[in-house]
Formats: sequence, C-alpha cells, structure tokens
Amino acid sequence: MKHTKVAIIGVGNVGASAAFALLLSDVISEIILVDACTEKSAGQAKDLNDARAFTQASLVRQGTYADACTADIIVICAGKPQLPGQSREELVQANAQVIHGICAQLTSLSSEAIVIMVTNPLDAMTYLAQQLLPISKNRIFGTGTWLDTQRLRRFLAEHFNVSPQSIEAFMIGEHGDSAVAIVPSYLSLSPQEIERFQQMVIREAYAIIKLKCATYYGIAMCIRDICNAIIHNQRRVLPLSAYQHEFDICISVPVIVGENGIEATVPIALTAREEDLFKRSIGAIQKTLKSL
Repeated sequence: MKHTKVAIIGVGNVGASAAFALLLSDVISEIILVDACTEKSAGQAKDLNDARAFTQASLVRQGTYADACTADIIVICAGKPQLPGQSREELVQANAQVIHGICAQLTSLSSEAIVIMVTNPLDAMTYLAQQLLPISKNRIFGTGTWLDTQRLRRFLAEHFNVSPQSIEAFMIGEHGDSAVAIVPSYLSLSPQEIERFQQMVIREAYAIIKLKCATYYGIAMCIRDICNAIIHNQRRVLPLSAYQHEFDICISVPVIVGENGIEATVPIALTAREEDLFKRSIGAIQKTLKSL
C-alpha cells in the first residue's frame, strides 16, 4: 500500500473535517496539518490526536510547507469563501493569490506526489495549480462534481425509494451553477424531471450555507473516498476536475483514479440536450479563467 502520508493545507472547517474523516478511514499512517494560522493548525492537531487513539493512524501533527512536500498526497483546502454580494470574479482573484502563495512553497514536491484541489472556484484553481506546480497534470486534480453527484444520487434514490448506491447518475461539468445532470435512460425520467433534479443539486449548497454558513462534512467524505481510491489503486470511475486538452481547461468528467492519479478519461455518450448544457458549462469555466 502506497500514499499513506497525507498533508492538508488549510485546516478550517473543510480541512479539519477532511482530516477527521481520513483519521477514521484507518488507512492513513500520518496526517500533516498546515495553515497560515499556526495556532489553528496546532489546536486542530491536538484535538485530532485525542481521537487518534481510537484509530490505526500513527501520527497527526502540525507541519510546515517543507513537511507537506514529503507527503504522498497533498490536499489543498485553503481559500476564502464567497461572501454575500461578492462577485465570482472577485473570489477568483482572492483565491488565486492564495493558491499562488501555496504553490510557491511546494516546489520540492516529489514527482510521484498527488495533489487534490478543493479550493473554489474549483475548476479554475485546479487549472492554476497545474500551471504552477512541478508535477504532471494527471497528478493534480480537483474533487470536481463528486459531491454534486452524491447529492444527485441521493435525491434520485429518495424519489425511487432505493439505495443511493443503486443509482448510476453523474453530475459533470463545472463544479458550480452550470453543472449538468447525466441520468441513465432506464430511469425513464423526462427532460423536465431531470432539469428539476439538476436544479435541486445546484441549490443544495446554497441551502446549507444559508442554514449553517458553510458545507464541509460531505466534501470531507469525498476527499476521504478519493484518497482511498489512490491508496488502494482501485481505478475507480469518479467525476473529478481534470485537465481536458480539447478545451484547455479543468472540468469534471468521469475519470479513472488510481495510484498514479488520473489514469484515463472515460468517454460517455451525451444526448443533444446534455451536449448543449455541457458546452455551456465549458464556457462558464473559460469565462472564469479569463479573469485570472
């Protein structure tokens, strides 16, 4: 088993929840916490170490960027949330500065390291990290629409009264308002019904943020799931934000994930409606990238 040392950069709600989820997975030997606020990362390490006795992990510790460069997997969660009244372009500029600063500290990464991006706007920040870090693009990717996909599967499962694991639907495209629901034809849903489920997924994050100011448990479990796929070389098919040469952007499509990161893109047949929506999503990401 490889890739058992994980560094998490940015240990706010998302980073700390991801660390806790990884701790409970019992496959991580060491977790390194890095944050611009060293008091926060020190406190999170102490708190997580109280839980470590109940797991198989050998070490949870506060660390530096130099320590992060020794990790097998680096998860970048640092960044500013979108504030009420703030434009998407303003958020791009603010978090681009954060990612520039982080990547400047990660120049001694191993060529075999894998970087998982979580910072929003996700597709743009993943693309930016690929330009700045000294490892191949297939080893730098974002959590993409995996959380959006889980939400879609949950809503469909509730509709059909079955387990979410029985639903093979995906959300693809931008991790944002232009994400596209891909629902298997055997579910016999009309385009209007699919559109309704798609909008339910897109609105879910806003609903959670309105109620509790942030979302973090769901994305934490996505991070844990992706790390497991890497560590166990599972070659899972997941909708992650990966570089697509055809469009020169990072966008979420089904990809094969294993110990070497993104190993291949899985081609999928789209209906005319899905194709049009996917092109709209490509345009949304391209527009965001132009503001970088």
